[in-house]
Amino acid sequence: MNRRTAQTIALWAILSCSMPINAYSQTPELPGEAFDLYPTLRDMHGYAVGMHQDKILIFGGLIRSELPDLYPDGFPNQELLLIDLGRRRATAFSSGGISDLLGEQLAAYGLAFHQLDQTLYIVGGYGLSRGEGAFVTFPYIISVDVPAVIADLLAGQNPEAHFRQHCDDRMALFNAILDHNGQEFFLLGGKRAVKRQPFSREPDYREEAPEEQLRTFRLRLQNDQLQVEGYQGWYDLGELEAVYGNQIPPKIRRAMDKPDPPQ
Repeated sequence: MNRRTAQTIALWAILSCSMPINAYSQTPELPGEAFDLYPTLRDMHGYAVGMHQDKILIFGGLIRSELPDLYPDGFPNQELLLIDLGRRRATAFSSGGISDLLGEQLAAYGLAFHQLDQTLYIVGGYGLSRGEGAFVTFPYIISVDVPAVIADLLAGQNPEAHFRQHCDDRMALFNAILDHNGQEFFLLGGKRAVKRQPFSREPDYREEAPEEQLRTFRLRLQNDQLQVEGYQGWYDLGELEAVYGNQIPPKIRRAMDKPDPPQ
């Protein structure tokens, strides 16, 4: 365990008792063999998943504590997990070589994600920001070149060059659902939270659910930087239904069709 990981877990343990919990997070669909090869997955939630051929990459999430009375919310996954179904093995790679800003978001939980071809997109997440000395909702969207990251990890190299992180306050959400209909991204639900002055006797914790129920937008890579275009917030899902109809992508449709969707 590297020094940064140990410090983060220690801080998380101190603060975890007052972290916001919301069951409305994106549930990865993984083959059962992945849980056999990395049993800790059974105790994890809120992580993001990228796939290439017979290999699975996992970022972030919370690991359930074996001492729930002391640490009811668990501990952050600080490692990049690679599950190789072909060779039947799982490896946890240290994130110590990744810069703080990117590494902190990759260790967050409640990540919304969707993969298009070989690129995984990750939105938001809630986790510890060492720069702010607080738990924050990260206002970033990340693109990940999944095959390139896997190749670098297997070669023992730092994969940071294959991530693009774009700041946009509208992406500051956790426990949301991300999907794509072939033309636009759809980002459903989610909320924002921040916990400042966490070591004081009266920490400043605030949480809010945005008025927008859903957001649609496009992404473009310009000058090696991600750009958000055509952003629109939807306050009425009935109006969204009238405009998009059968163009609403499946993960969003399933969540909208739930009788009592969580807020």
